[in-house]
Amino acid sequence: MTVSQTPPELIRIWIEFIDEPTKFVERFWPAITLAPYQRAILESVRDNPETWVHSANEMGKSFVAALAAIWWFSTREAKVVTSSTTQMQLRNILWGEIDHLFQTARVNAKPYRFGFRRTHLRVEHGDGEQPEKKFYLLGQVTEKVESFQGHHLKKHDDGTGTVLFIFEEASGLEREFYEAATSQAHSILVIGNPLSTDGIFYEKCRLGDQSHPDGSGRLFRKVIHVSGDDSPNVIAARQWKKDGRVGPPPLPVSGILSYDQYLERRANWPPDKVRSRLLGLFPDEAERKLFPPDWLDLAQRLGAKLRLIDDSRFADESHALGIDVAQGGGDLTVWCVVCRFGVRRVLAKPTPNTAEIAGMTLRLMKEFGIRGSAVAFDAGGGGKQIADMLRDRGYAQIVDVEFGGASREPDEYKNRRAEIYGELRKALEPTAAIRRLLDLEPAAWRAKNLHCLALPPDDALLRQDLAVLPLMRDGEGRLRLPPKDVGRKTTGRCEPCVRALLHGRSPDRGDALALAFFAWSRLRERERLETVDRPLVW
Repeated sequence: MTVSQTPPELIRIWIEFIDEPTKFVERFWPAITLAPYQRAILESVRDNPETWVHSANEMGKSFVAALAAIWWFSTREAKVVTSSTTQMQLRNILWGEIDHLFQTARVNAKPYRFGFRRTHLRVEHGDGEQPEKKFYLLGQVTEKVESFQGHHLKKHDDGTGTVLFIFEEASGLEREFYEAATSQAHSILVIGNPLSTDGIFYEKCRLGDQSHPDGSGRLFRKVIHVSGDDSPNVIAARQWKKDGRVGPPPLPVSGILSYDQYLERRANWPPDKVRSRLLGLFPDEAERKLFPPDWLDLAQRLGAKLRLIDDSRFADESHALGIDVAQGGGDLTVWCVVCRFGVRRVLAKPTPNTAEIAGMTLRLMKEFGIRGSAVAFDAGGGGKQIADMLRDRGYAQIVDVEFGGASREPDEYKNRRAEIYGELRKALEPTAAIRRLLDLEPAAWRAKNLHCLALPPDDALLRQDLAVLPLMRDGEGRLRLPPKDVGRKTTGRCEPCVRALLHGRSPDRGDALALAFFAWSRLRERERLETVDRPLVW
């Protein structure tokens, strides 16, 4: 080791803890109790060139990543590069943990300072005037692969690794950043929620442990699965109940998933969310689609039954209308009408004369008794101009939706388009009540507590628009969709867009349905508020 610029106290830490990450934690943060899987992660970073961790929510992922970064940096002359997919996640979460750990280090109950210099997302030691003597702990967002270059450093003379890369929120990790790290790192920690079956994170985790090619019997890649069932709090509570004890169960480790949280999420979260965020498992094949085939099968069977209901029975039903305006070429303008039982009408036609779009919209509004507040246009492709035209003619409550705009639920959806399709997904998910509709006579569907999102049984294009969409999430776990027309460039190639998935056709029918359901949801909320006896207080 090169120690000429290193304080003697830090050298003593190197000698004692360079191979002992868990003892390092016990020494400087004696109040911390590590869960068994957290110990396993730290020891794997020590022992193996690559550690891949797919974990449930609230299991201390950022915390153990911060511990790994500080241990590595504090026990050798080193470079540590930490990263996440967004500046907020990196600065507030991962580096929030790093800062807190540095501030709370204790030895003999007294605050301990390692003597490092802290600047924005950077910690240093060594002679800052000499670049070759500059060692650092660094935070970088995975935006430009060029910023992940230039972190080379030789191993110490005894073979001890000096360069560690940490990728957090790894579901959004792109291959090019991983490949940049492998050319420099002596150890890599990749940790995140298993939100997608696309990308390098899924690929490596699915492959499992890999033996080291040197034939030594050690591992090159260690894959660790962390389920909510592994929370010491869940384990202790189950034993508490098994022993017949009463009262609140113990909480052995603070800051990670509690037993009450586990039970609430298991009971209330949808199956795909339970699988990925509570059990730490990747989606299975059936869950790789935004709209799984069996969901669409059921919706079309309901659509066939919906046609058995006499139109006169819908006279007092509220309807909504979504319009996806043709963007040119061979695209069609599509109108979709829905009620509480699903799709009532889909009309698709070329509209070289855009004035025809407004006329057809008004005719459908009159035919189905649709209010202006229950009409939604796609703002793109001239939709906003048509909506403006109708608003000028007295239909002031017609809305146009900017698909690329911000979501109303930014923690759940990446943008407005993902939100609209995500809410459509929830409506199409089969429930016991929806399945029971198949057993009821058509006349019984009039019950006010019944609803579903039936699809036309013979509209293959509408089904295809929905069927091709993959279930995708970004690095923050938010639902996202493939781009509609131009693919996002990743690792030197373009991510397939929806038009490519449809072999050149635009998803006009799918977009019109999503808009119609959005308008229907707004209408239903408005009607609910109109029945409130007293004004709401905000």
